[in-house]
Amino acid sequence: MGTRRGFTLLEVAIVVVLMGIMGGYAAPRLLQARTRASARSASQAVVSQLARTRDIASRRRIATRVVLSSTTIRAFGTINGVEQEVLPPLSLTTEYGATLTSGKSEIRFDTRGFASGLTGHVEVSTYHGNSYAKLCISRYGNVRLGGCLS
Repeated sequence: MGTRRGFTLLEVAIVVVLMGIMGGYAAPRLLQARTRASARSASQAVVSQLARTRDIASRRRIATRVVLSSTTIRAFGTINGVEQEVLPPLSLTTEYGATLTSGKSEIRFDTRGFASGLTGHVEVSTYHGNSYAKLCISRYGNVRLGGCLS
């Protein structure tokens, strides 16, 4: 008799069972990492939308405002006395599967790019499943990831 080639059915079954056990342990962690990443990505998109709106206010010398709803962010500017959208709306639910909560439903920027009407900082949170990420808007209009410092 010659040498044996290949694997027996028992050896293949053992490998498949071991892979299934390892996958069973890894799958929940991978799903949790994915939801955390979605919440963080949504927060980064909110930061970007706010920063772009603030930049438009200072560069074009127009008053702008950002309307924050639980699912969508819209940016408006007053150009020649007429309010119009200055950026395309950002749908957090469609893009990231996330929702948003905020202490204010609207952030206004004056023609210099400073937030107007804020007496303190505003904390905004994005949620995806049981994961969340926070960002902070200062009374001057600066936006940063992470919660607001007391």
